[in-house]
Amino acid sequence: MARILISTMAAPGHVYQIMPLAKRLVERGNDVLWHTGTGYEERVGTTGARFVRSRHMPTLDDLFPTQPSRGLAALDWAMRRLIVEPTLGQLADYEAILRDFPADVLVTDNVGMGPMLMREKGGPIWVSMGIHPIGVPDAAAPPMSTGLGPATTWLHRLRNRWMHQVGKRVLMRGVPRAYDDVRVRAGLPRMPRGTSVYDLIISPFLHLYCTVQAFEYPGRRLPAHVRFVGPMLPDGGRRLDPPQWWGDLDGRKVVFVTQGTANTDPRHLVRPLLNGLAGDDVLVVATSPDPEALEPLPGNARVARFLNFNELLPRVDVMVTNGGFSGVQLAMAHGVPLVGAGETEGDKPEVCARIGWTGLGVNLRTGTPSTERLVAAVRKVLGNPSYREVARRLQRECARHDAPDEASRHIEELAARTPALT
Repeated sequence: MARILISTMAAPGHVYQIMPLAKRLVERGNDVLWHTGTGYEERVGTTGARFVRSRHMPTLDDLFPTQPSRGLAALDWAMRRLIVEPTLGQLADYEAILRDFPADVLVTDNVGMGPMLMREKGGPIWVSMGIHPIGVPDAAAPPMSTGLGPATTWLHRLRNRWMHQVGKRVLMRGVPRAYDDVRVRAGLPRMPRGTSVYDLIISPFLHLYCTVQAFEYPGRRLPAHVRFVGPMLPDGGRRLDPPQWWGDLDGRKVVFVTQGTANTDPRHLVRPLLNGLAGDDVLVVATSPDPEALEPLPGNARVARFLNFNELLPRVDVMVTNGGFSGVQLAMAHGVPLVGAGETEGDKPEVCARIGWTGLGVNLRTGTPSTERLVAAVRKVLGNPSYREVARRLQRECARHDAPDEASRHIEELAARTPALT
């Protein structure tokens, strides 16, 4: 049995993706303590892990009071927020927790560098969870947030090398500098000369990439400690009574649109799709934090605040998404083709680029497509069986993995070969 400390940002997309892992670790006999925000105590409890409240680490709302803009400059801003700003708060929490719970392994959601600093100060070895596309630079892939897709020619590889160097030396040089200041405040030496932001993103011991290899660009030179474990699929949350209109799904072509939990402005995707498909022989299903704000609805539209995706997706013919990693992995696991329309928060352009590259669906390369482009993409996916064929192929690859079990075994093996804290 290992003593495992999980630490995640208090945000749905982070907590929900780690819940299956926490539950499996507990089932396998490990002692699991989960550090996150107070709003998730009940969720943590359902996994069997013990909850410990985050006292000093900022929330996602603290870090992102507004949605970030686009491009590498925006990525620099977002990474300062996610990588640097939570670090000292994390470190303070970890030092307090570890006094009473000497964990063998610290498992994190890749937010903040508290785990790295804690390790340098004598803390446990740490594992990063890949719940976003991996940002390690190499010539086969462009920098994060560009959404340019994989290199297919030597010119693409040359372009990627140049973009990585510009990002490291010019556009994103502020992140290591800010992190250096944090290290000094934590009583640690400055980083070695030449360290880049990419050296700070994933654990140097074990990175569990929560997708299948077919969803990652070919030819990438990823570190040897990166493990593809398959989608870490949320269990759909608490059991919900089906809405009164659930029977309307029977015998219909179903288009599902979701904007995730962060960028929920319905003017971006939900409202244009509802209006644009109002005259089509399909049923359009949407989730919205404020369903009443979408009234009046077209006759072929159905809206709910929450839906169990595991129950809905087997009945969906195409899903429209703004590129949330977890939602796309769920769609893949259920064999549902996609229309991707995302451009903010750094990772969403990369998720959508992979949707287009794999043939899993259409990448619109914008988070605010026109109604005409959005509707045309949905009709294209509905009318072309190749997208469904790719979705089913990826579904079969997902089914070869049991992500919670594979990840648990990797974590336990790491704990077994690492000296315990005293």
